[in-house]
Amino acid sequence: MQAEILDLEGKKIGSVTLPEQFHEEERPDLIKRAFLSEASFKFQPKGSFWLAGLQTTAAYYGRRHAWRQTINTGKSRLPREKIEEEAVK
Repeated sequence: MQAEILDLEGKKIGSVTLPEQFHEEERPDLIKRAFLSEASFKFQPKGSFWLAGLQTTAAYYGRRHAWRQTINTGKSRLPREKIEEEAVK
């Protein structure tokens, strides 16, 4: 199989012999598969993280009349994050 070589103005300046791969018939299923494979790299992977919410040192103290109480003190009832000594300085 021969292919024409054109210059910038569209005039034929030569020809070249193409390799054997250009003689095979077109396979739309492989073209679609290759396209989807390349396009899938643009997508952000999604899924649930199995350690979600567990990577913290927070503790919840929800007693009404105890040391470290959080109820009836004007604070929200959320776990309190433990702050490191060096981070406070």
